[in-house]
Amino acid sequence: MFVKVNEIVRGGKRLALLLGAFAVNVCPAETIVGTPDAYLEYVEANGTQYINTGVLPSIGLKARIDLKWTRTTTSTGGFYDWSFLDVRGSGEDRFYLLHLNQYNNQYPAVTYGYGTFHKTTMQASSDRHEILSDFSDASAIQIYQNGVPTISASDQLALANTSFTMPNLPLYLFAGNYNGTASWYSSASLYELKMFMKNAETGKFDLIRHYLPCKKNGRAALYDKVEGKIYFSDRSGYDLLAGPELPRPVEMVEWVQSNGKDPQYHWLDTQVYAKSGLRSEVDFIHKDDNQISGNTAIDRCVLGARKTNSGSEADSRFYMAYFYQGVFCYGYRTLYYKGGSNVVEVPATNGNRYFVESDLSVGNQSVKVNGTEIHKDGVAHDDTYFATGNTLTLFAMHEAAIDHKVYSSVRLFSAKIWDGDELLRDFAPCVDSNGKAGLYDSVSERVFHLGENRVREFDLTNNVGVVTNWLTETAGALPDSKIGYIESNGTNDYFNLDVIGKDGVEMEAVMEWVTVPTDGAFVGVRTDKTGDKMRFFPYHHWNNGGSGHRIGYNGELPGGSGIATAGTKYRIKSHLDAGAQWCSVETSQNGSWSAPVRVDKAYDGPVDTGLPLYLFAVNYDGEPKFHGQARVYKLKFWEKQQNGEYALTRDFVPCKKDGKAMLFDKVSGRFFRNRGRYLVTGGGYERPWGGFGTRLFVR
Repeated sequence: MFVKVNEIVRGGKRLALLLGAFAVNVCPAETIVGTPDAYLEYVEANGTQYINTGVLPSIGLKARIDLKWTRTTTSTGGFYDWSFLDVRGSGEDRFYLLHLNQYNNQYPAVTYGYGTFHKTTMQASSDRHEILSDFSDASAIQIYQNGVPTISASDQLALANTSFTMPNLPLYLFAGNYNGTASWYSSASLYELKMFMKNAETGKFDLIRHYLPCKKNGRAALYDKVEGKIYFSDRSGYDLLAGPELPRPVEMVEWVQSNGKDPQYHWLDTQVYAKSGLRSEVDFIHKDDNQISGNTAIDRCVLGARKTNSGSEADSRFYMAYFYQGVFCYGYRTLYYKGGSNVVEVPATNGNRYFVESDLSVGNQSVKVNGTEIHKDGVAHDDTYFATGNTLTLFAMHEAAIDHKVYSSVRLFSAKIWDGDELLRDFAPCVDSNGKAGLYDSVSERVFHLGENRVREFDLTNNVGVVTNWLTETAGALPDSKIGYIESNGTNDYFNLDVIGKDGVEMEAVMEWVTVPTDGAFVGVRTDKTGDKMRFFPYHHWNNGGSGHRIGYNGELPGGSGIATAGTKYRIKSHLDAGAQWCSVETSQNGSWSAPVRVDKAYDGPVDTGLPLYLFAVNYDGEPKFHGQARVYKLKFWEKQQNGEYALTRDFVPCKKDGKAMLFDKVSGRFFRNRGRYLVTGGGYERPWGGFGTRLFVR
């Protein structure tokens, strides 16, 4: 049975529709709406297939391509041209995001087209690698292979004066669209493909295609997560070839633990190339600092890579979560560790839990351990671009020619990796359909296992945490018990409520602040993608001008009654719609509620953030911020329907399932769990689950 793990955010589909006005042609004929029957490791084209992406060429496009060339030495018709993601109009009007061509009859080279034909000196190998083709700036077009730039600075400058007629034809995949005809077919295995369009107003990139290899109705295809569509080969009678079917996660576990011991070292390849601009978050417990055979006594790597440790590339480190001489450090070319005047020493102590946040951007490297930055202000940061050419590995360091070394014994709870604002990996420990433990990445929809060579799988008895079971819950599953409330820690906890922050939302909550925040969220969403700081807060607390209880609408944050008191129960009712917003606050007094204090506003709209509301935090462009430490006893939402009437869409009850505190929605029959680092706590009464009658909808 196919189990869909990731939640679909309706705002993403809405974004795709909006982008269609300027970036997407009419959808190709060989597509269907739906989800895959199975995911594949890759799909392969053998020189006879192509896919019409429906995306028009434009400055602002960027593509991230994970592939392996399967033919680079011959070509039909005697030409040494292989198109991968290309379009060409008449004459020299080319727009080649990725193309291959012979370099002086020596080897097949990565080439591209912007107006005319451009060659790089980067040789196209048959190894699996990543190409990042960035046409978002006409004066600085760049192509990277495994993180290494392939275009010289002089070539970039030459592009600034290139003028041509942009072809008004969609890009083809696995072939070039030459005036509407598929040409120069390529042979390659594709593991993943993302396409982005740069937003001219904000400078940020909007994801418009995210292709993952899949199988549907017995045919190999590509699933686009953005549109929710399956793309088949557009050439009749020539289907894509299917790679191996990927196992799916069937159980999520709290942690997986690397042993770091000889001879069965644990390491996991993230398939993310170590280069400037990466950010990461790793949540783990340092388990064992005892020296083991074959490991370096003073080094431990949780997430890192390096070129070599000798010769001209000796200073070639890329350490994102690393211990050295008993303290945390990091490496961006050189090693930053204890002993310097600007160093804050954070010890790596056995048994302690650590949350390491790293940002290895050009000129602005920073690593924090449990909120403490390793280097104080004033440290000299490296301001040049750097790439190792190797992938980052977890539980060990990936080093060229040496494979892996500097193993660590840690208990890993989660790991995330970004390239700038683009989330590349979102790892959570799991057990898959083959009974193997690994890390499930919800971005690429893959389970990552330990690497080959001297590695055994995680021992499901000793190296894997308890099962959380949220993937195995069936329709109609009920909580084990009711509890009085759930409580957040005010730092990391938050819930995705799956209610879009837009006009026509009403909320009722019974809650209390454990610690009253100066500026903290109970429920909210905010976006700054258009530069206008659009708020949608059904309830927020901001102590300014003697009024703390507040709602937020568009750019406004109007006050309600006075400042909240810790430990006091409040009943909050709010209504947010264009031209009509109000919020009322009642206080629990001796078992009854006080008269409501209500504030009415009439700010203009409309407001549609396209993002879901978070509980205990603000969803700020997809990131939880402004956390609040609070308890929730009851929480309900109503949403306006097309007929103008309001319907109850969420009715949350605090509960326990498998011993863990969470929320159960009586309307949808779904469990909602903490999405932060720690398990939320629960308290008050605890009673057996008695049910609430017939539910309106069961997933």
